[in-house]
Amino acid sequence: MTTTSWAPTISYFKKSSSTVLLTMLLTGCQVSRMPMLNPASDVTTIELQLFKLSALVMTLIGVPIILGILWIVWRYRMREGHTGYDPSFDESAVINKVTFYVPLLTIVALGTLTWVYTHRLDPYRPRTDPAGLPPYEIQAIALDYKWLFIYPEAGVATVNELAAPAGRAVTIRISSDPMMTSLFIPSLVSQIYAMTGMETRANFLAAAPGEFEGANAMYSGPEFYMQRFKTRIMTQADFQGWLASVAAGTMPGATAAQEPLLDFARYRKLAERTPGAPVMAFTRVEPALFQTVLRQYEPAYRMNPLPVTIASSPAAAGAVAKPHKGH
Repeated sequence: MTTTSWAPTISYFKKSSSTVLLTMLLTGCQVSRMPMLNPASDVTTIELQLFKLSALVMTLIGVPIILGILWIVWRYRMREGHTGYDPSFDESAVINKVTFYVPLLTIVALGTLTWVYTHRLDPYRPRTDPAGLPPYEIQAIALDYKWLFIYPEAGVATVNELAAPAGRAVTIRISSDPMMTSLFIPSLVSQIYAMTGMETRANFLAAAPGEFEGANAMYSGPEFYMQRFKTRIMTQADFQGWLASVAAGTMPGATAAQEPLLDFARYRKLAERTPGAPVMAFTRVEPALFQTVLRQYEPAYRMNPLPVTIASSPAAAGAVAKPHKGH
């Protein structure tokens, strides 16, 4: 085959590549389709600030380096009459200072940001409730390819659907049975690991109602990608109405019949591996079921009360920043 016979094929691939790239830029890379760049809670808003600051610091370093490389390539290119080469050159005080202090200042800047934001984004740190109320508690247990959410205050539970009130601090106690997983709701909370026999936590405060996607972001089996759930943030009135509908057996959006009781015996059946589990609810939950599940693997587990909501003053905020021992 001659060289010219490849021309139509090469032209086709060029056009196809341009089309694919343009499609990615116009659709797949839209900011509106990136939940981590569309924060819906105080936690993810701070995380986005950290991302922007870190990107700015690294840009201030990366851009001059790229421009410097391009300048060096152009300045010292091979050309007739070039007199810039100095065979006796072995060091430069300016270059030494730049290569030492610029990386040092970068490390200091990024280290400071990391230190400050690590404490601000401590997942065990309760968020400031606008009305001074204690955090609303939800208990989440990751099962094989499904999520169980228990609402101890209302005494109900749901599978593969999480609901929470807007405008109020929320604390999620998280555990897993029987494998290690992680809870991730990109618009609301960052990835928090869940481990068997242990309790971890996620705290957030959603500003407005909305619907978001949550998932297990930890590889925990061949069909872990199906372990997703819908997160509904509602007004206080709508949330109370939603809890009432679950308790009455009329949960909106359920794709399976609601059941009257979730006790430990029913839980053991629910915990069996079931890919593609439906959205369902239990109108009543056995008291202290969350503790019972964790004590299967850690008999000494003790559920500690949630910390008091952080006050607005720095002194009060520091007063509740306690170690996580015992959870």
